Amino acid sequence: MNLGKSIAIIPIILVALLVVISNQQPNSLNAQDQLSGSDHTGHTEITFHQKQQQKPELTTSSNEDQQKEVLTEKIITSVTSEFMDQLVQKSNQDSRVVAYDSKEDLIESFSSIANKSVAKEYVDFYYKEYNNGLYILPTDTPPWFQENESYTTETLEDGRIAVTQHNTSELYGKYTVSFVFTHTNEGWIIDGINHS
Repeated sequence: MNLGKSIAIIPIILVALLVVISNQQPNSLNAQDQLSGSDHTGHTEITFHQKQQQKPELTTSSNEDQQKEVLTEKIITSVTSEFMDQLVQKSNQDSRVVAYDSKEDLIESFSSIANKSVAKEYVDFYYKEYNNGLYILPTDTPPWFQENESYTTETLEDGRIAVTQHNTSELYGKYTVSFVFTHTNEGWIIDGINHS
């Protein structure tokens, strides 16, 4: 066989070889893959440069993130109202609380709407505990969230949400109240309150 015929057969062999290789490999070549070769010194060298197939990024999120409800105005209003309702307990004519006998019991009753430390701060300010029971102090309620008034929200780095409202009342004049909400297994609760 002469050398000219041998060189002419090489491209046919290469094409056949490519077909066999592409059928055997799970990753076939596509338009972005490159085929390079050299034909010097009578030898043909084939190099495949396949673009690395990108594995799809799996976005994993915990069940809490998947089930985390959006903090809506309805939730803000509901939680802040429940907090105030819980803070202002029914009492008898002597200001003795009817439903709870100790600060600790009252603080625990806030568990579905507020962090324990937040509840404790308010209970300590508005109540006195004596041997014969829990008494509410005669004072005004704090400046609070007003339904149907504008407010702003800010998502904090740790995922909590700050809700700030600027209001005016006859008692307090102009005031700002800010609530920090955090999401728990039970839903949104108040994690901090600031008045100014």
